[in-house]
Amino acid sequence: EDYNALPSSWLKGVQFHRRIDSYTDNHPVFLETVSLLRESHSKYATVLGDIFYDYFLIKNWALFSQESFEVFRDRKYDQLRKHLSQIPPRLQKRTSDMIKGDWLDTYSSIEGIDFVVSKLVKRVSKPELVESATDTLRLYESKLNEHFKSFFPDILAQQPIWISELATYPSK
Repeated sequence: EDYNALPSSWLKGVQFHRRIDSYTDNHPVFLETVSLLRESHSKYATVLGDIFYDYFLIKNWALFSQESFEVFRDRKYDQLRKHLSQIPPRLQKRTSDMIKGDWLDTYSSIEGIDFVVSKLVKRVSKPELVESATDTLRLYESKLNEHFKSFFPDILAQQPIWISELATYPSK
């Protein structure tokens, strides 16, 4: 993917998201989550941990934001619609599909996670390692939720640092 073709503000958003991903992948609490999932899901434990943390983010949204998830989601979809022409052409249809299908809301329920997992099963080389992911989520939901609630404040604490660092990056 050639992200350098994006406007500089979008490129900074991609860089910000990459920092979140890298920080998450190396965070001790997330590594505990991955360790718990690895027994059943092997090499897909990290991907599933990320999907599950998205679920817990929405489940715990009110703990971390005064803006409702629905208002946030609608605002983000409006921003995407407004700037759709700035998205690389081959991603425009996917972005439109995301908005129409309300993909963000999909992560708000176990049924939605089951749908996400069913899509993932079709794209992986060992689907048998992913098929039972929703059962794992149900089995460990309380423990994984505690992991998430321990982890997420650390992301929030890092956010101003990352924003400050990205502000110093040269614009195009």
